[in-house]
Formats: sequence, structure tokens, C-alpha cells
Amino acid sequence: MTWIDLAVAGAVTATVTAVPGALLAYLLGLRGLAAWAAAFPFGVTAASLAALAAPFVGLSWSIVPVVLVTATLGVVIASVRWVTGRRWRLEWIPEPAGSRWWIVGALVAVAVVVSGQVVYAIGAPDNISQTFDNIFHLNAVRYALDNGNASPLFVGSLTSTSGGMWFYPTAWHAVASLTVQLTGLSIPIAANAMSLVFSALAWPAGVLWLSVQLFDRRVGVIIGSSLAVVGSASFPLLMIDYGVLYPLHMGLAILPASVALALRAFRIIRAEHLPMPLAALGTLGTLPGLAIAHPGALAAWIVLVTVATVFAAVRAARGPRTRRTRIIVVVGVAGYLAVAGVVWWVLRPPAAARTWTTEMTVAQAIGEVALASPYRAPLAALVAALVITGVVAAVRARRTTAIYAVSALVVLGGLYVVVAALPYWAVRDLLTGSWYNNLPRLAAILPLAFVPLAGAGAAELMPHLVRVVEKARLGRATRGVASAAVILVALVAVLLPLRTPLLQAHAGYALNADSPLVSEDEMALLRRLDTDVEPDAVIAGSPWTGTGLAYAISGRRVLQPHTLMDVSADMTTINDELDEAAPGSPVCSAVADTDVRYVLDFGTREVHGDHHPYPGFADLATSPAVQLVDQQGPAKLYRVIGCPR
Repeated sequence: MTWIDLAVAGAVTATVTAVPGALLAYLLGLRGLAAWAAAFPFGVTAASLAALAAPFVGLSWSIVPVVLVTATLGVVIASVRWVTGRRWRLEWIPEPAGSRWWIVGALVAVAVVVSGQVVYAIGAPDNISQTFDNIFHLNAVRYALDNGNASPLFVGSLTSTSGGMWFYPTAWHAVASLTVQLTGLSIPIAANAMSLVFSALAWPAGVLWLSVQLFDRRVGVIIGSSLAVVGSASFPLLMIDYGVLYPLHMGLAILPASVALALRAFRIIRAEHLPMPLAALGTLGTLPGLAIAHPGALAAWIVLVTVATVFAAVRAARGPRTRRTRIIVVVGVAGYLAVAGVVWWVLRPPAAARTWTTEMTVAQAIGEVALASPYRAPLAALVAALVITGVVAAVRARRTTAIYAVSALVVLGGLYVVVAALPYWAVRDLLTGSWYNNLPRLAAILPLAFVPLAGAGAAELMPHLVRVVEKARLGRATRGVASAAVILVALVAVLLPLRTPLLQAHAGYALNADSPLVSEDEMALLRRLDTDVEPDAVIAGSPWTGTGLAYAISGRRVLQPHTLMDVSADMTTINDELDEAAPGSPVCSAVADTDVRYVLDFGTREVHGDHHPYPGFADLATSPAVQLVDQQGPAKLYRVIGCPR
């Protein structure tokens, strides 16, 4: 695979997501940056609802359900606009030409820089994240393709044959599978294309829109926010490295635009003069995408919108207080809090998955938030300085939007401190259980608060820089060169601290003899499995050593597509006794029932460095029950011959 293949996959991924979303945004009345930012959450909602609805109407998963759902949503929006007529008339005011070109330039520059970061991290266009969760994510894409079903009510059956996982967020897998369908490229290529698109396009557009809505379209806001985006180690980079948490990466990338719409619905910001009811409709339109991308993203939305609810309630209390107004406010706030509380409780993963413990002291956690360098990231000095300046400027300004931005940082920062250091388990689990009580997930949410405040900080400092330049009495051309030089120096300053996180991410994708999930030899063997293994055959092997990825890489079915899954009696028998298979033995009955014909031996090295013994695969090299078919270094593929068919 080449980088051109990745570029093609990225273009298709962006098209599948942004084109339907941009159409819906346009029908809603958004234009310019607002339409581009909202295109991604709307597009994810269209794909998510299409994946959910397609099985109910007998449609196989493809681009067709996405088109049909987009058309349906478009009709709904157009009908609402038509019925309401002049009451919800748009009062669109074009963006000032100066700020428009700064925004376009910033989005292009950020896309280039962030794309470079992602490309460096993955190392090669078809490298995979050598992490535990990636076994499921890549295999889930294959499962959706093979079954023509990417529904969140179905994909969990890949590992939960008992039906215990009745819902699994599949927006990421649905879009990735469409990319594979439309391009014919590999699943690893599609996964990396998803990382590129949502890191370099969706996230910057959404968070820049949120920034300019909170702090106006000043050049300083645009520049400062852009610097904070490219200088962040905790998002998007952390989510495509740690875990790997692809679904949460998608959800957090589309979160800022959804929050911006919600803030307009609460009349905290003026989103391009979009009427409040249409902003509310748009906000509701982003929620299915957030929920089916990842419930953790929806939980973050609830937190930020709860802050907005408090602001709206306080404003209402300070305004004209008629009996009717008081009733509306009380009922509205109580109703929202009740629904949010129920959703908050339902969104929490099972208790067995919420076992992450504290990792530092309270002082350390507060320091990481204050210095805009969460999860032990290298000190981002310039970004931290901009954020601190932005906080001071926002508090001094006392505008509603500015105080909201500071409040959002305080609340998200408080949750980070709770998950990082609070020793009271019950309280900690109540507040951060929606994110598995897992520190990196909270770290990834913080940049949503950092970026707008960094923009505010840069806007506060820019007049001082302008005065310095004016006093120097430089010519126009010289001033332009000096300004470009200052921006370039600032860019270098925010990128330098990312050296270590980028090296860590790069190591996590490196394909070599020591790769923790699948080594270079093992990957070579997986890529040619389809020449040795019949399409209807099943392959056994220890999933902890990466053999389960044979399904995603080669398209051949495996007995255990993930490490954490329902294990049947037949699976247990094969795992324990395969190397002793003989005609008439119980293991041969299990082999016949499961259609296992091959077994992969990737040694004993496991992705987490642990040890999970599978006695049935321990002596394959000397077992008469199997025959060596293919080998690449120490990686071996055997055919089961001890159970004649």
C-alpha cells in the first residue's frame, strides 16, 4: 500500500461524512465555517442512523442507507423551515472578508500540520496500532462488511454470542467499512484514513468555530486557537495512540460543533444569527452521532451543556420574573437534569470495566490542568501561557461567553483532578465512571476547554505586539515578514514539546520484530493467508498473540476474534486439546462444529506482556494432529489433519 492509497481513502472518508453533513447544515441555515464545522457531526449522525435503521428495512450496509437517511433528515429540516416560515427566518450576516481568509488559512495550515503528525505517528499507510483494543476495532469493521450490518445493535455479537453486549457504539466502524467498500482498500488503510480525517479536518473546524463564537472572530483568537490545536498532546494524538480509542476519538472530534450549537440554543452565543429553535434542532441532530460514536463523548456533552443550563437558569432568574417564567425555568431545568441524570447513569460501562485507579496526587493533577499538559505530557509552555492569559482576560471581560469558557475549564479540569487523584472511590466512580474512571479519556476532553481560552489569550496579547511593531516604524512588507516570522516561531514553540508524544505514538504503530501485537513476520503471514486458507474455513489460535487479526487482515474467519469474548464449550475444547486431536475424540467433534481447519502459532508473546496459556496450541510443532502449511520466521500456519473431514 502507498501513501496515495491513504490519500484516496481519506478523501472518500471525508466525502462520506462531510458531504451529507454539509447538505444538512446548509438546509439548517449554516454557512461558512459554521457549515463546515457542523458537517462532521451531522454526517456522523446520518451514517449512525443509517447503520441503525438499515437492518429494520432489509437493506444491506452500504452508502445507499446513508443517502436515504440524509434525504429523510433533509426533508425534515426543510419542512420545519417551511412550516415556521418567517418566525424562524435567518438573519445571516456574511463573515468579514478579513476574518474569513484568516479562518480559511488557519484551517488549511492546521490540517497540514496535524496530518503530518498523524502520518508520522502511523509510520506507513497500512501500519496498525499495536494495541489491545485494536483487535476488536479492526475485526468489527470486517464483521460489518461480511454481514452487511454495521448496526450498534449487531456488531457487539462479534464477541458476545450470548447477547450480553446488546449495544456497541459503531459509528466509527460504519464509516470505516464504507471506505473499504467504496475504495477496495484494506481495513488498516481505512482505519488510518479515519484518524487523518477526524484529527485534521473535523476537530479543528469544530473547535475553531466554538472559539470564534465564544471570543469573536478576532485574528488573535484564530491564531491562538490554531496554535493550541496543533500543540496539544492529549487530543487528537493520544486517542489514536492509547488504547487504541478510535470511537472516542471520533466522538470527541465532533463534540465542539455540537456544543457550539447547544450554546446558541441556550442563547449563550450567537451562532451566525441562527434562530434559537433551529439551533436546538441542529443540536438534537448531533446527539445520535455522539452517542453512536462513543457514549463518553455524549457524557462530555452533558457536562458542558449542564454548565450552559446553569447559565441560562441564572440569566432567567435575573430577568423579568413572572410566575409563568419561573415555572418554565424550574420545569425546564428540572426536566433537563432528570433526563441528563438518567442518561449519565445508563452511559456508565459495566463495573468490571471501571476499575482504573488514581495515578497521582491532587497537586500534580491540578498542575497538569493549570499548565495545559495533562496525562504527564511535556510542558506546553506557550499554550499554557496563552490559556492562562485567556483565563485572566475572560474573567476581566465578564462577558457571558467568556465566563462560560472559564467555567467549562474549571468543570472539566475538576473532573480530571477527580479521576487522576481523588481517593474516594464511590464519589470518583459517580463522577467519572462514564469514562471508565480512566485518566487518558478525561485528558483527551480538556483541549476543548484549552483551545478557546488560548485563542482569547492570543487576542489579548496581540494589540501589545501590534504596538511594538508600530513603534518600530517598519515598512509594510517588513511588517508582513515580521508577522509571519512571529507566527512561525510560535508554531515551532508549540510543536517542540510534542516530540516525545509523537515518538511514543510512532513506536506504537511500528511494524518490526518486537511489535507487541503483530510482528513483521506475523503480519507477512497474515497478509497471504487467503492463498492458503479456504474462504469458508475457520482459524484457531491464541487471540492474545494477535492471531485474531487474521480476520481483519486476510478476511478469513477466526475462532476468537478478540481476547475478551464469550467462549463456548467447543472453543474451550479446541483451545485445550487441539494438538491431541484424533478421530473420534471430543476435540474433533468441536472442530467439526466450529469448522476449524487451521491454527496459527504466533508463539507466547502477548500484547500486554501477560501469559494466558492455551494447552491445545502448546505442542503444535511436534503434534501429529496438524501439518505445517506456511511459515514466516517463527510465525506458523498449520492445517488440522487429526480430524479427517
